[in-house]
Amino acid sequence: MRRWAWPTMGSYASLAVPDAATDGQEAAAELAVRRERRWFDTVEAALSPYRADSDLCRWREGELALDDASPLLLEVMTDVAELTRITRGGFNPTDRLKRFDPSGYVKGWSIQHSVRSLLAAGFADVCLGVGGDLQMVGHSQGGRPWRAAVVDPAGPRRVLAVVEQPDDGRAFAVATSGSAERGDHIWGGLGPQRPHWDSEGLAAVTVVGPDLGRVDAFATAIWALAKDQSLDQAWSWLAGTGCEALAVTSGGDVRTTPGMGAHLVRAAA
Repeated sequence: MRRWAWPTMGSYASLAVPDAATDGQEAAAELAVRRERRWFDTVEAALSPYRADSDLCRWREGELALDDASPLLLEVMTDVAELTRITRGGFNPTDRLKRFDPSGYVKGWSIQHSVRSLLAAGFADVCLGVGGDLQMVGHSQGGRPWRAAVVDPAGPRRVLAVVEQPDDGRAFAVATSGSAERGDHIWGGLGPQRPHWDSEGLAAVTVVGPDLGRVDAFATAIWALAKDQSLDQAWSWLAGTGCEALAVTSGGDVRTTPGMGAHLVRAAA
């Protein structure tokens, strides 16, 4: 397996592809990876809410007109408006100060775009992730499906479940939202609070589906809605989207949507 890693978006990108067969393919792979590293730099320059010089921050401060900003900003604004509608308001692209902040979508969206670019460059089998959110396509080494571990939020060294992409190699994405790694970072109208459906607290939500941009946003939306709704209500809109979910409480109780079992190689105990 050939692997690359580089820092981006406050975390690390990790790219894995099956071994290249020839030196020529290896050289082409290195060139393509350098191009994707530049892509992530471009995304951060346009859309980072943490860089005062990004187009997003300059536009929010009134220093840059939308027409003069990177076209990526308008593309993302259009996308997240649709995601807000699909999730019944669960995906809310604003920060604590009510400023536009599409962070819950941008990371997954940028990874998804990068994988499409790698496929266009001639790659057939790719697994690319940033900070644990993954987009897979094709097959792993030896023609096997790609797999991903869902870690236990109570103990990162313990694997709670293993998910596997469809056998036909179609695009498959995995994203998790929760408080285990970064604290209670998703805000609703009242700020962080315990979920209504379990007094112990929701520890994490993992969503799987074809496209990481949506999967990432959907995990964020379920987490946010579960703060003041039952879990059944919080993810009821997920039906028909082609995505499934697994949720775990701080006490270790696990719930899944009806179709999640089809993606589990190792089910949560």
